[in-house]
Amino acid sequence: MVAVGVTLGTGVGALRRAMSLPPAEAMRPEPPGDFHPTPVERAGLQRFFSQVARMVLRQLERQPLKAALSSLGIALAIAILVLGSFVRDIVGHALDLQFFEMQRHDMNVAFIEPTSATVLHELSALPGVLAVEGVRSVPVRMRFGHRARRLGVMGLPPAQRLFRLLDADARPLPLPPGGLVVSKKLAELLGAKVGDRVTLEVLEGARPVREVGISALLDDFVGTSAYMELGALNRLMREGDSVSGAFLLTDSGASGAIYARLKTTPRVAGVSSRAATVATYKALMSENLLRMRLINVTFACIIAFGVVYNAARACSNSATRRTSNSGAATRLCPAVYASSSRRVS
Repeated sequence: MVAVGVTLGTGVGALRRAMSLPPAEAMRPEPPGDFHPTPVERAGLQRFFSQVARMVLRQLERQPLKAALSSLGIALAIAILVLGSFVRDIVGHALDLQFFEMQRHDMNVAFIEPTSATVLHELSALPGVLAVEGVRSVPVRMRFGHRARRLGVMGLPPAQRLFRLLDADARPLPLPPGGLVVSKKLAELLGAKVGDRVTLEVLEGARPVREVGISALLDDFVGTSAYMELGALNRLMREGDSVSGAFLLTDSGASGAIYARLKTTPRVAGVSSRAATVATYKALMSENLLRMRLINVTFACIIAFGVVYNAARACSNSATRRTSNSGAATRLCPAVYASSSRRVS
């Protein structure tokens, strides 16, 4: 819309000015311009510049608006590259915050079905395991009014060490004793706010239906998520101390052996490594960022070339028209005037 508006405005304005001239006045040659020394020449500094440099300075002073707009166009072309580079910094910040500040564990173990929390003692007894933290994940359909969303409610222990919830300032966010902590995007999708009660339609086991209130909102990079204190979630599900997975902090030298041991454990449904997840995430984002950088470079080159080409064409056409009408060679653009001076000399 901006491009079409500018094109129509300049085209219509030029046509209106040309058509408003009487034929006799339009056919008259253009009078020579009124020139005066530039500030550089008045200061006596012209001896430090070559002839071409002095002509460039004269042209810039005589057409300051054109020079300023041309510089602005080239600067905006460079700004596209600068702003495109910020995406890499944003992705890097999100990666560090999500996988190193929030998720401080090395492995994530998922069980086939919810089991007693005593399994955490068995995991902590494995050689190379430094810390274990249980988690309970319940698949639900969260409903508020006529809106619904399918997701998993994650129950975390009160003392979060391996999986922490952080606010917008990267400070730990404590879990409320009985309410939900949901991401701001999820609350926006549901149209809910802090204090509203949502319906949880559990999608496993006996599929009970529960109601719980929203106690806090969370700035989350991973989209839609919901969290509860582990004991409160167990009470909500009317079950004892049970977990459906665990976060492990392991010794780097024993990670391979622990991974192989857990993969052969019958009760374990899957094991994911943070290092493998981060590597996959980086590979995927690098490919996408490379495509975005190519698009940004292409647009920047098109804009810069268009600005320079249009300025050169306008200068060349103006010089040709003025030379044929009045012979005022001093009104030429720097490049044309320089070449003409060399041919004459």
